[in-house]
Amino acid sequence: MISFLFFVFQILAETADNIIRETGKIFRREQHMKPLMKKRERDVLIGLLKIMKPEKVLEWGCGYSTLYYPGYLKKNAAWLAIEHNAGWAQKIIPLNKDPRVVIKLLPPENTEWADKSRDGTADDFRAYISHPREKYDFIIIDGRARMDCLSHCRTILNGGGIILLHDANRDEYAAGFSLFPKFILLRDYRHDKGGFAAFGRDLSDPVMNFLNLQKKIFGFYGPTLAAFFRQFHHEI
Repeated sequence: MISFLFFVFQILAETADNIIRETGKIFRREQHMKPLMKKRERDVLIGLLKIMKPEKVLEWGCGYSTLYYPGYLKKNAAWLAIEHNAGWAQKIIPLNKDPRVVIKLLPPENTEWADKSRDGTADDFRAYISHPREKYDFIIIDGRARMDCLSHCRTILNGGGIILLHDANRDEYAAGFSLFPKFILLRDYRHDKGGFAAFGRDLSDPVMNFLNLQKKIFGFYGPTLAAFFRQFHHEI
């Protein structure tokens, strides 16, 4: 009974968040926009930032997430976001008012990348991938050349650190899961976007407990539930 009520609350919260987010686009200033993720995805990032309290965060692919999530960091923490798109970077950089956050533009060497997924490769994004050389406690991969960024993470992830690959619902990213001996998939009904794959060498028990709970929440959003809500022209 408790589990049922928990998931009912989860759906109501997710639905309310969708409505608020859509109507809020009309009235809210851009620097206060929430990341373009489902509430359950934002909950994962916020929860992990609160549990792990990282000092150094790396993000491939800047956006509203770059403006939003650093609010959950410690005062002495640092956030580096790497972006390949000049137009998008020029939109986000002026909105950043947090001195702990650095947004660095590193355009692709090849602007006509043509791999099947349109994600780009290491040859297309050499500087973009290889620029981070320091060690990081928390890494978010949500930009281009994601499999090559994930591979580079093996040399820059701190012990006890975590890597979050966004849009792990996409089948083309499954090949990268073998790069790390341990990972947890947070997948729902969507096939073309959303979901996370979490990687780490030595994650603490609180982090693992949190991720396992989130895995159950994501699993609840299966194709049957999604089909039910689509009858009312609503995506959960």
